[in-house]
Amino acid sequence: TQLQEDLPEDVRGRVFGVLGMLVSVASFLPIIIVGLIAEVVGTTVVIFVMALGVMVTGILSVVMRGPLLATDARPAADPNAVDPIASALGADRPTWSEHDAPTAPPPPSVPERAGPSDPTDRD
Repeated sequence: TQLQEDLPEDVRGRVFGVLGMLVSVASFLPIIIVGLIAEVVGTTVVIFVMALGVMVTGILSVVMRGPLLATDARPAADPNAVDPIASALGADRPTWSEHDAPTAPPPPSVPERAGPSDPTDRD
């Protein structure tokens, strides 16, 4: 999320493409190593050890970081930002109530046509 917010739109695709490639390459070796270890000690032990490692890392992260200070906080989003989906759907257009709607000018009056006064009178 931080990368998406901070990167300019014109380079975002390239950066995420390279990031995805690096993650794929970097995950190749650990998968091979964990596979070999699972063959020796069993998958249950490997999953349990990995779960303990994630839990210990999370606890250490919370303990070492400490509470979030008020100076560290920042607004979640820019209140003046334009939502592109709302704009595309027209949801950002103001809605008019009967009271707020501008009054339309009255329709132009149509002059009466001159014609026979007796509807049965035909030429």
